[in-house]
Amino acid sequence: MSLKIPSITAEQIISRYDVILLDAFGVLVDAQGSLPGAAEFIGRLHELGKDYWVISNGCYCSPEESRLSYLAKGVPVKQQRVITAATIMGDILAAHTHPKRIKLLGARFIKNYLEQRASVIWVEDQSFDTVIIGDQEDLDFPRDIDVLITQITHKVKKAEEFDIYLPNPDIVYPQKPHHFGLTSGSLGLLVEHALKVLLGKERAPHITALGKPHAAIFQRAFQEIALRHDLKSCRMVMIGDQLYTDIRGGRAHQLDTVLMETGVSGFSTSAESTHDQSIRPHFRANSLKFTPQDKSI
Repeated sequence: MSLKIPSITAEQIISRYDVILLDAFGVLVDAQGSLPGAAEFIGRLHELGKDYWVISNGCYCSPEESRLSYLAKGVPVKQQRVITAATIMGDILAAHTHPKRIKLLGARFIKNYLEQRASVIWVEDQSFDTVIIGDQEDLDFPRDIDVLITQITHKVKKAEEFDIYLPNPDIVYPQKPHHFGLTSGSLGLLVEHALKVLLGKERAPHITALGKPHAAIFQRAFQEIALRHDLKSCRMVMIGDQLYTDIRGGRAHQLDTVLMETGVSGFSTSAESTHDQSIRPHFRANSLKFTPQDKSI
C-alpha cells in the first residue's frame, strides 16, 4: 500500500526554504497565460527578498526572451533569474575556441542568442560538426527529420565526428488546462530510434540531453546560487509539474521537491502509486495560490 504524499502550501514553501527553484510551463504559465497564484507568489518572493530561479527546459528563444514572455503573461520574474536549456547550450558553444558548424532543427529564434554567446556557422548541408534538436516550432515535419537522419547516417558511415544535442528533453508540455502538446524531447526520441534502426545500437550516435533531469542545468543554477548562499546549509526546493524531469532532477541533486498538480502532472503517472523513489516528490500542491490567512506570513 502506497503512502500518501503530504501537501504543502504556498506560504509553507516560502517560510521553509532559502532558495526556490521553479519550472516555468505548468507551474508559472502555460501557452495561454499565467497559472493560478503564480504572479502573486513571485511578487511575494520579491517583497520578502527571497532568492528564486526559474529553471526551464525551453530552448525556443533566449533566457531573457523567455522571461519577457512570462512578464507578458503577468508573472513578474526578475532579470537574470531565468536559466534555460538554451543557457546551457550557449555555455557549451562558448567553451569552444573555434566556430562550430551547426545544423539546427527548429527553434529559429534561438539563433541570435547563440550567435551572441559564441562564434557559430549555420549550415543546412552535411558539413555540420554539431546538431541541435531545438524545438518543434518552425519544423517542416517530417521532411526536416528525414533530411537529418539521412545526413547523420552518411556521416557515421564515413566515420566523421560530430555531436548531437537535445537541449530540451521534455516529451510533452501543457498548452492550456487539459490540453497538451509534443515538444522537442519527442523529436529526440524519434531521431534516436530511427538512427538505431538504420545503424544499429552500437553505431548509432549518442544524443546529449541538457535540460532537467540532467546535471548541466542544475549545476549552472548551483553556480549562481553559490554566489549568494552556502550550498551546504542552504535549504532549496524544486517545484515542477513533471515527474520525469522536474522531480527526478530535483531528487537526483538532493533537493526537496514539490509536484505542482497543474500542467502535466494531473494526467501523468500517479506519484503516490509509484515505487520508483527517484520520481516520488516530497510534497504536492494544487497551486501557488495563497489563502487569505496565508498573507500574514
